[in-house]
Amino acid sequence: MKKSGASKVRKTMRALHRDLGFIAIAMVIMYVLSGILLTYRTTDFLKYEEPVTVQLEPGLKDHVLGKELKLRHFKVEEKNEKEIKFTNGTYNRETGVAEYIVKQYYSPLDKFVKLHKVNNNSGAHWFTVSFGVILGFLAISAFWMYKPSTRLFNRGMVFTGVGLVASVVLLVLL
Repeated sequence: MKKSGASKVRKTMRALHRDLGFIAIAMVIMYVLSGILLTYRTTDFLKYEEPVTVQLEPGLKDHVLGKELKLRHFKVEEKNEKEIKFTNGTYNRETGVAEYIVKQYYSPLDKFVKLHKVNNNSGAHWFTVSFGVILGFLAISAFWMYKPSTRLFNRGMVFTGVGLVASVVLLVLL
């Protein structure tokens, strides 16, 4: 008995779905961990404090200091002729020395977070793009797991609808 074209496509899609799914397992776990960490990035969860000392030009104004240090949420708390105190640090106006505390993730979590936040200027962006393509393929190829006339396919369509509605609701609420 000769297989139909649809049957061959379904068999190929199932095999690709299976194989790419196994490839994606480690990547998914890594992105799950970094995604959870980034959700709680404003807390000190799994972070340690690291002191930083930077030599800048003396006599910087507070708005220039914030740009030079490139600190998120930079806020001047107090200033006088000698010193600017800001969140988690100080800047000596006479010497130009800024000392402050940054919070870093413990290793290897710091690497996961960096990978999660990679942009197109990094060579690692090809990894993240490939992962995105694999996940997209896994989502689409799921429609070839069962014949369209079966109960399991219909159930999958219901779950797809639930996921779509949940996504739209989330986007509306943001």
